[in-house]
Amino acid sequence: MFKIARLAVKMTNVKLNTVKNIAKNKINLQNASDSFRTMAETQLKKTPYQKNAFKRAIAWVKEFAANFKEICDRIKAPIANLKKTLGKTFGIKHQKNTADMIVDNIRTNSGIDKMAKELNELLKVK
Repeated sequence: MFKIARLAVKMTNVKLNTVKNIAKNKINLQNASDSFRTMAETQLKKTPYQKNAFKRAIAWVKEFAANFKEICDRIKAPIANLKKTLGKTFGIKHQKNTADMIVDNIRTNSGIDKMAKELNELLKVK
């Protein structure tokens, strides 16, 4: 559960920092990769930058909850399939190991680490 929360926090911070830096003209999306550009554009439509700190906090909490729910949903489906397939041999320990592998897979394959690295590189360019 803690790994899921940490990943959701990282996703939220990367997405909202991207929106903030685009709004303050610190990032030029022309220099960004296609995946980063699409993530930034969808995030800008979803949660535009707010100058009010309270509204930003509310947007952060909403985005965190959405990311947490998305990660949990991505974990539940494969575990349910494995539980159905393997039956009683798929115990709690196996479920935890499978969930950890899925979280690590989400972190690396969905590109959260890559997006964070690219955000830092784009901030250095300007």
